[in-house]
Amino acid sequence: MATQHEHAERYQSTSELSLDLHLTSSDPRDVDICALCNHILNDGQEKKPTVTNKGVAGLHKVSRARGGSRPDFYTGQILHTSCRHDYYNQNSIRRDFNRKEEHWSAAKKTSLRSSTNKFDFANDCLLCGRCTRDLRKKGDVSFYQIRTSSCQANLELLCLQKGPGDKWAETVKGCIEYAQDLCAAGAVAYITSNAI
Repeated sequence: MATQHEHAERYQSTSELSLDLHLTSSDPRDVDICALCNHILNDGQEKKPTVTNKGVAGLHKVSRARGGSRPDFYTGQILHTSCRHDYYNQNSIRRDFNRKEEHWSAAKKTSLRSSTNKFDFANDCLLCGRCTRDLRKKGDVSFYQIRTSSCQANLELLCLQKGPGDKWAETVKGCIEYAQDLCAAGAVAYITSNAI
């Protein structure tokens, strides 16, 4: 296991190496950088094959199989042997492709209706959605039970005024449309609700 001193020496030598490369090289192609992992190639640590015409065709073919995520390859580029083997490996291609699929499927996944809490008109505030049972225990909140159709009409009008992009308006309008008749559903709202 490497000690802190060895890590510091290794860090210092690699930073000096990269500093020397940046100072002495004006063209980025003069610096030996692996085209696949973009790390500086250290002399003597690993074989560094250069890409030939046949290799460029193979790299482009694999790049298309991987979804074209790599930049263009050209003759004379230098690669780590391990990076090249990993890039061509079919298991690695499948693994990377599955990771992309998992990423996109996780982003597209929507919650199931059964996994979300159902809105209870008798116990949840229509304006903010908070459970009124907890607020009733405190006793300092005034509740208003919606008993007239004019109150429902006023809420619908308020939702229309807020516009289609307003999340609160869409939620309240959805609750009203679901219940059809707030009076019959026994909907409640607490007066100090500042959700509007």
